[in-house]
Amino acid sequence: MKFRDEVERDPEEYGYNIFLQKHLDKIYKKRKDIPEYKRSLELVRDLTQTPSAAIYKFKLKDLDVGEGFYTSDLDYVCNRVE
Repeated sequence: MKFRDEVERDPEEYGYNIFLQKHLDKIYKKRKDIPEYKRSLELVRDLTQTPSAAIYKFKLKDLDVGEGFYTSDLDYVCNRVE
């Protein structure tokens, strides 16, 4: 996997992201066609806001190209380029 900052990362490492409900709906819809799509997605914490959002952790191998990720402290890290 290649990242924009050119740092080599283990695909089994975890990253974090904040997803709105509409993004989760797209992920679950895509899982119906591709059962292995973002299988490591795991809820960490619901955020009390409108629209509904939550923090999820996932393995870096589940990042889509162009999708970024955060540390557990929600500091932005980088996005995947390949």
